[in-house]
Amino acid sequence: MIRYRLDDLGAYQFEKLVQSVLKVKSGLSVESWGNRGDFGRDAYTRNSLRYPNADTQHTGPFLFQVKFIEGANAAGAQPDALLLSSVSKEIVQIERRKASPSWNAPKWFTFITNSLIKAKIREKIHGLFLSAIPGAEIVIWNGDDICDVLDQAPTVSRSFPQLLSIRDLDHLIRCALSKESIERSSAAIDTAKELVPIFAPTANYERAWRVLRKHHFAVLGRIYI
Repeated sequence: MIRYRLDDLGAYQFEKLVQSVLKVKSGLSVESWGNRGDFGRDAYTRNSLRYPNADTQHTGPFLFQVKFIEGANAAGAQPDALLLSSVSKEIVQIERRKASPSWNAPKWFTFITNSLIKAKIREKIHGLFLSAIPGAEIVIWNGDDICDVLDQAPTVSRSFPQLLSIRDLDHLIRCALSKESIERSSAAIDTAKELVPIFAPTANYERAWRVLRKHHFAVLGRIYI
């Protein structure tokens, strides 16, 4: 069971999440790419980074490729075929880019996905990328790796309130409210769950965080006009 419901972010927000994680953990020299004509770079830097280990600095270039698999972590999901298909398509693109004079082979190539990856599939993916980019150090992050980093980077989680609102919502409610209060508030709770996937942070959201950090509690209200 994956700790954060990464699948609910969708491809665009997951890519933005990964870019934010990389900036927080590896430094602001990591550039956010990911648009058309990005040379396969969802994040990239030519500079040196303390990556993948914080204790050792390595020279670049570093290329980060993000692949989002729809419903990868849903109950009963079998994402292996989709994941390998996505990798195969990316390798085709890498071979095409290598024929271009603008190709600059990365010294470090990191493949990042929301999907959990079985050990044998991870090794297969590693071998495929190593064959396509010989000489590069290949790093693979799956959904659990992203969750591990999010546990260490709460500021990133707060920037993606979908994760905070979705993760363990029922558990948080049970801890905060009595059984009687939960029963009285069931309609409001159901409505909140429906709004979670489309929630967007606002100035009031940021203000509530500031109050929580300062006073350790916040009173939320709603004005009806």
